[in-house]
Amino acid sequence: NIGGIANLTYLRAGAGVNEIVAFDTGPGNCFSDHICRRYFPAGPGYDAGGAMASRKRPMRRLVSEFLKAPFFWQAPPKSTDGPTMIQLFEKALERSTREPGPPVRAEALLATAAVVTGCAILMGVQLTSGKTDQVILSGGGVHNAAVRRSMDLVLTSMQSEVMTVDVLGIPSSSKEALAFALLGAATLDGVSSNVPSATGAKRAVVLGSVTPVPF
Repeated sequence: NIGGIANLTYLRAGAGVNEIVAFDTGPGNCFSDHICRRYFPAGPGYDAGGAMASRKRPMRRLVSEFLKAPFFWQAPPKSTDGPTMIQLFEKALERSTREPGPPVRAEALLATAAVVTGCAILMGVQLTSGKTDQVILSGGGVHNAAVRRSMDLVLTSMQSEVMTVDVLGIPSSSKEALAFALLGAATLDGVSSNVPSATGAKRAVVLGSVTPVPF
């Protein structure tokens, strides 16, 4: 799921609910949106389709500096957030541009953001065990061509079938709404819906609370 933060769920064939692995891999769209808001304040606040990221080459030294962060090598379960990832990115940018040189272009930063997003997702895939037969992509990041390109070559070499969740009959734009509807239904039915193997919770519990309509 490539949202503001990217996260993955690993489902081994025949796995039970207690064997599900899920965790945040790192940045999703948060870098790209942050850069667009900073450099193009009058714009929409995002790089539509990854068009601007596709105009420049990524800053390889920045990619290397950013992916040195311990989070990316930490075993799951793990989670992060946009401000944390943006701060890491800014610090990596400072370290990688200490030597004098031409000013950094926004398009180059966007290209770099796409590569680090794709690389972090692939590193997450590699943290799971076993062969990955299928990779199902969802979230707004599936529309960013630069992010997709950063992942496709490696996924092809892994001989993984790549598709979007839309192919399975679930529109990317509705996926989260469907997920929360299922969580709500589980709460109403008194069924536990957390996954301790993914979150690190001590036990399975019924999530949330039900507040009756006041009379």
